[in-house]
This record gives sequence, structure tokens and C-alpha cells, in this order.
Amino acid sequence: MGFRFAAVRLASKFDVNGFVKNLSDGSVELVAEGDKWRLEALVEGLREEMCACIHDLEVKWQEATGEFSQFQIRFH
Repeated sequence: MGFRFAAVRLASKFDVNGFVKNLSDGSVELVAEGDKWRLEALVEGLREEMCACIHDLEVKWQEATGEFSQFQIRFH
């Protein structure tokens, strides 16, 4: 299973909204909103399941904007 699809599945499991998308440099951007424990569980789940694909991970915490009503893959 690919990273983006794993992210969608885990975001659904932890009731997190936002998006995941591939960037032109080959990296992946994931933006998520939810309770902090849910976000931490999402990150930990991705680390566990996708450890072979994750070469570097940067987490930035910000206030939620409330702009997302679901979690989805973005293609641009």
C-alpha cells in the first residue's frame, strides 16, 4: 500500500481531516486537523506502517483553521 492511501485509511481510523499530496520534489505533504492525540496517533501509525518509505519527517504544529471536512488525496 502506498503512503497516500495509508494516510487516508489512518486518518479515517483516527477521525482526522485534511489532505495528503505528492510534491514535485518527490516528497509528500500531509496537512491534518483534529484533536492532538488523534494527530499524534496518525503520525505514529504512519511511522509504523510506512517506515521503509519515510526517510525524513518534519512535524509542524499550528492552530486548526477548520477548513477541512474530510481527509483526501489531492492531486495538484
